[in-house]
Amino acid sequence: VHTMEELPTRTTIEFLDLDNVWSEQPLRRPVSAHWAAAAAWTHLGLLGMSGPDGSGTNGEGLEVLVQANTDCGGFGPNWDPIDLAIHLCNTAGPGPAHVDVETVAHEYAHAVTHYAMGGLDGGLEARALGEHVADAVATSVNASVDPTPDWVLFEESGTQVRNLANPGAQFHPKLYQGVYWLQAVQ
Repeated sequence: VHTMEELPTRTTIEFLDLDNVWSEQPLRRPVSAHWAAAAAWTHLGLLGMSGPDGSGTNGEGLEVLVQANTDCGGFGPNWDPIDLAIHLCNTAGPGPAHVDVETVAHEYAHAVTHYAMGGLDGGLEARALGEHVADAVATSVNASVDPTPDWVLFEESGTQVRNLANPGAQFHPKLYQGVYWLQAVQ
């Protein structure tokens, strides 16, 4: 996993620290992003998968790009299958990038589905399945680093919160074409 800072011009720069003290404020987000990506890689490895493509080779080139004060062009944190990178930013616009383990593992899972199935980004049902797989992986990775039962995703970012134990609490559907189905797919 290669963690870098992405500038608004879409150029990337390495995170460097000449004094090797990585807890300083400007470095906390990229270090957290790198740790979260490593946690996802490690957890999936324990399940028998090495890297997002399963071979342990293509995943070595996986880039995690931390963008400060942006919403990733309106997409929020995302996996980009064109440049094979996870883009971390702030869902709501200008502000610090979301680098929590749930967000990073969720986007990492989109990389896994990209390599395993060519992505799940077709019709509404395919996208819903892709989001579910990503949510399940994020929950699993989160539980591997914090064993306190937690079925709520993205509460640290405060946006796009998902409650997997009670989806209706966040106005998400519990069943296919059930209550809140139309709101979720529009």
